Amino acid sequence: MRAARPSATLAATFPTRQVSPMPPRLRARLLRVLSLLSILAVAACGGGEEAAGPAPPAPETGPRLAVDCSGPHCGAIDAHRYAGSGVGVWQYTNDTDDRVEVSVRIDGIPGKDVHLSYVNHSDTRQKLPPLELFLRSPYTGTAALLRAAAPAPARAGLPRPHAPYDLRALPRPRAKTASGPALARMAASASHRVGDTREWWVNDFSGGDNARAPRPTTLRRRSSLDGADRRALNIWVEDAVTAAGVITDEALDQLQERIRSTYDRITRIAGPIWAETPYENIIGAHEDLNVVIVEPLEVLGYVNFTDAYVRHYYPDFPNIQQSNEALAVYMHARSIYAPDDVYTDAIQTFSHELTHLIFWFYRGILAGDDDQLDSWLNETVAEAMKELAYHPDDAAPSDTEARFQSWLSWGQRGGFNCDLRDMYPIPLPNRACYGYSTVNALAAFLMRHYGADLLVSLLHDFSSSDSFEILDHSLRQAGGDGFPALLRRFGTSAALFPAAASPPGFGYPARHGQDVFLIPLDGARYADINTLPGRVPLYLEPYGFFPFVRPLVQGSYRETLLVPPRSSLSLVIR
Repeated sequence: MRAARPSATLAATFPTRQVSPMPPRLRARLLRVLSLLSILAVAACGGGEEAAGPAPPAPETGPRLAVDCSGPHCGAIDAHRYAGSGVGVWQYTNDTDDRVEVSVRIDGIPGKDVHLSYVNHSDTRQKLPPLELFLRSPYTGTAALLRAAAPAPARAGLPRPHAPYDLRALPRPRAKTASGPALARMAASASHRVGDTREWWVNDFSGGDNARAPRPTTLRRRSSLDGADRRALNIWVEDAVTAAGVITDEALDQLQERIRSTYDRITRIAGPIWAETPYENIIGAHEDLNVVIVEPLEVLGYVNFTDAYVRHYYPDFPNIQQSNEALAVYMHARSIYAPDDVYTDAIQTFSHELTHLIFWFYRGILAGDDDQLDSWLNETVAEAMKELAYHPDDAAPSDTEARFQSWLSWGQRGGFNCDLRDMYPIPLPNRACYGYSTVNALAAFLMRHYGADLLVSLLHDFSSSDSFEILDHSLRQAGGDGFPALLRRFGTSAALFPAAASPPGFGYPARHGQDVFLIPLDGARYADINTLPGRVPLYLEPYGFFPFVRPLVQGSYRETLLVPPRSSLSLVIR
């Protein structure tokens, strides 16, 4: 990668030289010739009519950029002119199966960086053209006051944030019959008191033969949950955790109150987390919500969808014989007694996992296997709800900012050029992609531009069985331009847009209203940790993007770029 190159000089200058004087006879002959030529020229023009002006420039042919922004903060005047201030955005989308050569020319640039990004809109890898890479210029002078600390490298031995889910591996529910036993309704009638004991089947996600095992617990807190779906809350703590003395009564009291307020916010957005079903082998509508705190656990939290099945109906299914027949969220004890040692605050883990339960109920149990969201979109909506349910008065900072920092910092090592569909574990030196950071950044982008209405639409959108088409349809229902435009604009994130002064559809502005408080993610805060990639990969991964820059352009920026098949090129000047 090279440092910033000097700006190209736009006007050439040439040296002067002395000319010998012309002899008088030769000068007179030249004047007569010129006079005759002028007479002939007038005659050729129709005798006295004004001569035609210079020919107009030939119309442009071939692919070119188009303006991709609007509104008061948009600095793009037309396809070739930048206003000199504001945020200008242009784009070209190649919908063909061949590379397309695009001649780029933007005038009126007052010594600013030109940020570019390729985005792959297809589900196959696309070969990138050779590119010369340069270092980005420093952010504006105030950036030094806003520097955000880079996230520490992932430490070995810490639990992963969330568990993977195989939603399609579960059996279909059975319709109720008039003569069938009402076991599901019987399960809901059980009531608990503080001090009760019970064994919970827990999966520690270690992958070993004994990963699933019963854990003895004691009910430590019981209270009511309000909001759009009233039910009881039970907090169970594994007996070994209680014996270790690591979770105090004060910590449990705080956890209980935070769960109650968060549950209220989530159900006001999504509605009831569980309701009546037409199936006899699924637990009843009025089950308590259980939070089960255990250790050890290889993840920070999870929900077990088999818990919704009544064991009686599945004697030949070993995994369902381990059903707890309850609505339950399992949480790592360390996220409560040592929150600084884990990736995500306990209550934000609770929000994420409860959202999985809600989406599985509406899209899995009530709908069917074909209506389940793919893993990447399932995790995106869980991350979106986690942020929507966050309130500035919550004790812990929003997890979104830390995840956003992590995503930007891994971009230098290839963390932007990642298949959106792949949910990898923690980043490794040879694998920069981390699915949870990617979908967290995507969720933050979606919520700041479309809000909670988009999440509710995704919960109830059955327009297709394809997750990309579902998101595309929900975006259009919310007034957007669909998924291709969304992905292209999300792919410009490395340009670090100013949160308060960017055109609609770009950057990460604050969003407030309807009890939603989304913090701004201002580009200046992340300038020191978002170093652009230092080498060009051979391929652009499916739904991935690759950012690069042309620094300190003065006057005009001109370059011919190859756009891969089924990909787009975006250009940003801020």
